[in-house]
Amino acid sequence: MILPFPTNKSMGPENIIDTSKFSGFLKDIAEATKQRLFRRSRGLVMCAGNSKMAQVFDVGSYTVILASNAAQIPEALTRVPEYKRPKVSTRFLIQFGMMYPRQPIALCC
Repeated sequence: MILPFPTNKSMGPENIIDTSKFSGFLKDIAEATKQRLFRRSRGLVMCAGNSKMAQVFDVGSYTVILASNAAQIPEALTRVPEYKRPKVSTRFLIQFGMMYPRQPIALCC
């Protein structure tokens, strides 16, 4: 599951809520996503020079990558246990970064 956070605020483990007690959480997200129209940015977000690294931490049954942008995800995936590590293509991350420029992104593994 990959989630953008439409905010310019700093995100960290303290911002993440364990949703295991909310059985309809993923269904609600899926419904909300269907209603949103996506606009693509012309800027390319996947670029070198990201000095800040994404945070990697555990919440419930997930290992969460919390990145300030999509370009931080490939390196952060190397810090996720291999058995939980999803295969995410560079092309997907570039497109995702274009749809959500300068927005925090959580990848829940």
